[in-house]
Amino acid sequence: MKNSPEEKNVLTFPTIIEGGEAINLVPDFCKAMGDARLLPGITKEYMEEKIKEILDKLDVNYKLRTIIYVPACVIDENEKIVKIVEKNAESFLGTTPKKEGAGPWSDLWMFVSRGIPAINFGPDGENMHGPDEFVYLDSMIKVTKIFAVSAIEFLSRDL
Repeated sequence: MKNSPEEKNVLTFPTIIEGGEAINLVPDFCKAMGDARLLPGITKEYMEEKIKEILDKLDVNYKLRTIIYVPACVIDENEKIVKIVEKNAESFLGTTPKKEGAGPWSDLWMFVSRGIPAINFGPDGENMHGPDEFVYLDSMIKVTKIFAVSAIEFLSRDL
């Protein structure tokens, strides 16, 4: 479930630009900030190298600095938690959930990086991370049942 470097990562640049002191002076510097969101399997070093390649073509002096790094993550699709949630989702929803890696800014990295298997799974809704974001109540109820049954099953010693 690794992504190849050729797959598209999200690089939003620039998101902030600062520079200059007055409208009638040529700025002596420009500070630009951007946001890179990495897919599972893509390293911080790989992305930094790609950014440097782009900047080097511009023939400008620059300093590249990472302000915060949140890795993407992926776990083996045969992990116990994946199989349990998949089985219970099929039972309650009648469909098999899509299995794929989690992009950055998912809290999964905090667990997975410490050897704790974790997944993203949630209710259906609309306008994710946008104005008027919402989830469907019937989906929330089904997902709550899936979480409850899966937690009991995952923590059971009988498995």
